[in-house]
Amino acid sequence: MPKATFNLRLWFAIGSLGSIVLICSAAAFWLNGYLSDSLIDRESQVSQEFLETITAVNGAQMFADDGAAIPRQSLELLDFVKHALNIPGILRINIYTTTRRVLWSTEDKLVGQTFNDNDELERALNGEIVAEMSYLTDANKAEHVALGNVDHYIEAYMPLHGTAPDRPVVAVMEFYRLPLRLDDRLA
Repeated sequence: MPKATFNLRLWFAIGSLGSIVLICSAAAFWLNGYLSDSLIDRESQVSQEFLETITAVNGAQMFADDGAAIPRQSLELLDFVKHALNIPGILRINIYTTTRRVLWSTEDKLVGQTFNDNDELERALNGEIVAEMSYLTDANKAEHVALGNVDHYIEAYMPLHGTAPDRPVVAVMEFYRLPLRLDDRLA
């Protein structure tokens, strides 16, 4: 029986194939995350521009917090909400005043509550759009109650600016929506 010899070409081919598979897998994983984040950011910017146009038409006074136990909802606010509910894939909308109180929500039990321990809300009150893909399995925030049986969704905080020269943030709209277009593009 002949003695088996070390086949350098065979081991080089196997090592090369393994390296190619590893590099392609890492690149696909990175590219998927990059494209998802880019699409979510762009879609959030477009949504904010849409919402700010409605805010400019209806006036920023609709977001005033009068301190009532259950905040009053003006006709302008209800008109704003009617337009916002037409965003495709909406699961929930929460509108926060600058005092961190929920002015309006699709979940009635959240109206009038204050959420002080919400880092995303703080960033949005400072003028930053915060949008990310979230999963119900890691949802521990109080405002995530009753989101339904969805496994993943986009959670976004949109700062809404007034029309004064310095354009201060007058409210923050938080929405949860299904990533319909994102799933279609990445499928």
